[in-house]
Amino acid sequence: MQIRLPSLTGLPFIFKAASLREMEANTNSLVSLGHMAHPRASQRWYNPAPGVKYILPSDETERERLDFQHRFLTRKLCDGYLIFAPNAALKKDLQVLDSATGTAPGANFIGIDIQDRLFPAVTLENASFSVHSVFDLVNQRLLMAALGEEQWKIALHEVHRVLVPGGYVQFVEGSRLDNMGPASEACHKVFSKLLGARNLNSNIAELLPAMLRDAGFRNVWSETRSFPLGKWGGEDGLIHADLIIRAFSALRGPVLSLGLVANEAEYDALLEPVRKEWDEFPGTGLRWMKAYACK
Repeated sequence: MQIRLPSLTGLPFIFKAASLREMEANTNSLVSLGHMAHPRASQRWYNPAPGVKYILPSDETERERLDFQHRFLTRKLCDGYLIFAPNAALKKDLQVLDSATGTAPGANFIGIDIQDRLFPAVTLENASFSVHSVFDLVNQRLLMAALGEEQWKIALHEVHRVLVPGGYVQFVEGSRLDNMGPASEACHKVFSKLLGARNLNSNIAELLPAMLRDAGFRNVWSETRSFPLGKWGGEDGLIHADLIIRAFSALRGPVLSLGLVANEAEYDALLEPVRKEWDEFPGTGLRWMKAYACK
């Protein structure tokens, strides 16, 4: 049994049901946004901290794109469910860790340590402390653009550590483009170089099930679906294409900083034929993967 939860980024804290029709209405307003002017690299904010591999910006433009992407993937990939791990949503007072929460609308703080001697005597309402693994569910989405392969291994072991026995972790990750034309291939080559320079693995969706087993998880399950890009896929194809083009545009900062293109005009020229190719030549799609595993 699964429970429908509201269409909010991250996991919800308000338990009001949202219908698929409501999610469609929220997502459909994005259809024309992909044709708007894209911000220049100098107008975006990228995390400059040493050791941070994340290649997308952290700003209001990206917040908007992530919110729409969340609604699209919840509706299309997860069939309207934010919690799709089996039985995970049935427990009373479910404790959820939203890993890399992004644009989540609110949060509760839970501190974990090996002993309680230094825990504060007085805490805020939204804070609690424990010496045990306390989470029934860990939710994580789309960290292919943030974690190197060795970081993934560390992260999965940490997730396993903080879950209660019988707790679940669930993932959503992007995978690969199907049936790429020449324009898509040209973009793919540039982005592959970007990922390689940051030691990010574009095949993490395919590797994740085995990595979960190696980290000690059981009952590992995954499913991959491909969704059309472009008008040949109808309204959802237009929405999907706009989301991905906007993601490609958001990568211009690190692409330019690595010298993978000479300037912004060259980058725009790289992107411009991609959307046209998707619209005029049916067949290109992008695969998305969802997975869960139990401790």
